[in-house]
Amino acid sequence: MVNEPTDVHCPIVEMATRSKLICLSWNKYTKNHIASCDYEGTVTVWHVSTRQEESVINSNTRANMCSAKFNPGSSIHVAVGSADHDIHYYDLRNTSQPVHVFTGHQKAVSYVKFMSNDELASASTDSTLH
Repeated sequence: MVNEPTDVHCPIVEMATRSKLICLSWNKYTKNHIASCDYEGTVTVWHVSTRQEESVINSNTRANMCSAKFNPGSSIHVAVGSADHDIHYYDLRNTSQPVHVFTGHQKAVSYVKFMSNDELASASTDSTLH
C-alpha cells in the first residue's frame, strides 16, 4: 500500500514470500487484497493490512501460474493464466477446483486482463490474443 496515490514509489508495507514472484494484482473491489503468482505454481491472495495469506491456489497441473487478475466487479473471483495453456477462473471461497477453465491457447498464457466484469482478454507465448 502507498501513503498517497501520487506517491507510488514509497510502499508502507513489505511482505515476505516463499518463492520469486511473477506478478501482482490489486483487488479493486476489496482494496486490502492483493494476489501474487510465483514460480512454484501458487497464487496467493494477501490481506495487505494484516500481511496474512487469505487464500492460496495451488496448480493441480504443477504448471507455473503466469498472471492473475481479479474480476473488477467481484471480491471473490480471480482469473489465472497458466503455463498449461489455459486460463483458470477461481472463486476464492473454494480454491480446490476452478469454477471454469478457458482453453484455446497452444502455449503458456502469459497475461490475463478483464476488459469488463464479464469480458476477459488473454495473451499467450503462442503469439495469440484471445
